[in-house]
Amino acid sequence: RSEMCIRDSLSGILAYVTFTASFASAIFSSTVGAISLHYGISTEVATLGVTLYVLGFAAGPTFWAPASELSGRRWPITAGVFGYSIFTVATATAKDVQTIMLTRFFAGLFAASPLSIVPAAFSDIYNNRTRGIAIAMFAMAVFVGPFASPFTGGFIVMSYLGWRWTMYIAAIMGFLGSALLLLFYKETYAPALLMAKAAT
Repeated sequence: RSEMCIRDSLSGILAYVTFTASFASAIFSSTVGAISLHYGISTEVATLGVTLYVLGFAAGPTFWAPASELSGRRWPITAGVFGYSIFTVATATAKDVQTIMLTRFFAGLFAASPLSIVPAAFSDIYNNRTRGIAIAMFAMAVFVGPFASPFTGGFIVMSYLGWRWTMYIAAIMGFLGSALLLLFYKETYAPALLMAKAAT
């Protein structure tokens, strides 16, 4: 029973970091109007912030997926979520448009780590009979993030907080996720566990 409890809590952490990565992809869309006014650019140029994040999503798995097979699941996913949080803070504190665009791309590149590693981690900890439910939870986290973030971001942008706080909140969520991974997520990849056992 305790093993099942550990497995469920690991799954919850993994689903949360996946949700955070996808949440940050669309929250920027609510800031487009405010950013175009603030920097004196067109809304089309401001929308590049969303596009570049998604391009980072597309490029990221080419690095994160092989890294998870070579060194296990724990460190690549923790490094990815932490890197995403750092670059999201950099977006929030950006002084010009170029910095926003660069940091959005790299935030997406690092945020691709949960998207590419979490299904592999679920295949490590669930058997064929129960894996379908876990993958359905992963898929829900991926799709609920972009659904929930635009109106959340809209409330933040229209409040006294301003557009920068959409990025600060996304970064805080990321830092919480990386802390949870660091403290509670144990390695699940069998070859990496075997190598660690052989080394001791």
